[in-house]
Amino acid sequence: MLAELDLRIKQWEDTAEQLQVEGARRAVLEGELSQVLRRTVVDQEAERQRIARELHDSLGQYLTLMNLDLDGIGRHEEASAAIRARVGKLKILTADAGQEVNQLAWEIRPTALDDLGLQTSFQQFIEEWSKRTDLEFDLHLSLGGRRLPESVETALYRSLQEAVRNVVRHAVAKRVGIILEATDAEVRLIVEDNGKGFEWKADSMIDAPSSRLGLLGVRERLALVGGTLEIESAAGEGTTLLIHVPL
Repeated sequence: MLAELDLRIKQWEDTAEQLQVEGARRAVLEGELSQVLRRTVVDQEAERQRIARELHDSLGQYLTLMNLDLDGIGRHEEASAAIRARVGKLKILTADAGQEVNQLAWEIRPTALDDLGLQTSFQQFIEEWSKRTDLEFDLHLSLGGRRLPESVETALYRSLQEAVRNVVRHAVAKRVGIILEATDAEVRLIVEDNGKGFEWKADSMIDAPSSRLGLLGVRERLALVGGTLEIESAAGEGTTLLIHVPL
């Protein structure tokens, strides 16, 4: 009887040791995966920044110069009425192309995010979406012009992007409230809409409808800066996103 008990104890000890080893391996793999994901996000944002700068500074300037040259041709005293008319059309096309380039650069990565900080970027983002939609935005920013770590600013900006896009595409909302505030310990972002909401299970992202899977990416991005995402939603009661990032 004692021999059998000793054998079982030994088996349990072996199993516990194996589980401990497996847990250590898993921790190492998770750490490596986190590093790879963090590096991927950093490289992606760096490439976005480079492309946006090229579009805004290089291609945008070329189009501006082209428009000025066309203006000079149209004003030339030897230009016929037909040439002036064609130049006028080309100027309109060039101006439209310039606006499209600036819009594309802004969508890829706004220069204000790097040059002026999160508060100005939020203001510009909401101004742009106010023009595009009938949504009423209620914006409260309490950073006082304070700059946050670049990785935190990027994570919060991308979180706002995804949140507002979800509202526009799926929420059927009329109003969106946005609060951004920081203390010495953390920064908090709240995005709340009065739309149709959805049945949300707090214990699983998998249970979210496919239209909300972008929130999984938000949660993963926030995790890289130590942040958290909480979702409060129910059918017919709107949706609230609460984001906390330690500083």
